[in-house]
Amino acid sequence: MKDIDSDGLKKCARGKAHKYRGMRHTFTYAAVTRDVVQRSIWTFCEVVMISKRIIPCLDVRDGKLTKGIKFKGNIDIGDPVEVAREYYEQGADEIVFYDITASSDKRDIMIDVVRRVAETIFIPFSVGGGIRNLDDMRKVILAGAEKVSVNSSAVLDPKIISQGAKAFGSQCVVLGMDVKKGDIGKQTPSGYEIVIEGGRRFTGIDALWWAKEAERLGAGEICLNSRL
Repeated sequence: MKDIDSDGLKKCARGKAHKYRGMRHTFTYAAVTRDVVQRSIWTFCEVVMISKRIIPCLDVRDGKLTKGIKFKGNIDIGDPVEVAREYYEQGADEIVFYDITASSDKRDIMIDVVRRVAETIFIPFSVGGGIRNLDDMRKVILAGAEKVSVNSSAVLDPKIISQGAKAFGSQCVVLGMDVKKGDIGKQTPSGYEIVIEGGRRFTGIDALWWAKEAERLGAGEICLNSRL
């Protein structure tokens, strides 16, 4: 059988039965091409399934990169801009920036730090902490972030998810979920409860239900943080 030319392959991939006319024979090879396409799809899926993305999360407090355990005993360990640059140069796929005390301190996120990080790295950049409304989302995106992560604010006012998705697209809206393991009960049938304000405040909301609800409202991604 003659080799399938590239134009014919494209036509068959679109599901059209296309005939290749040679010097003496006419071949109908839609079935052959379908098999080739199916094998290609499975190969692609296997590659996707085994691929890993490296996404460092930077916890920032008062403009400094900080490290602690469950937001306790935090110590400052460096400049978030320089650390973001180092991760970028080492090949990170994405950077996540969390202003971990903005919500609990009832203050706005540090836009100047967001802008400096965005000017330094050239990979997707997600920002969360202290984002309470659509205007806060807009400021972060204009400062250079590709994605905005909402956590406590979304629990307190879920419509911020749908508003953000409508204004900027679901791909820009990330739901941050802080989850603690608890008892299985009527309020939390999954046995996991949503906590907010850096794990300081229990909500009584079931984690699995909240993830599904956020997806329905328009969240494009979920970042799950364990507070066990």
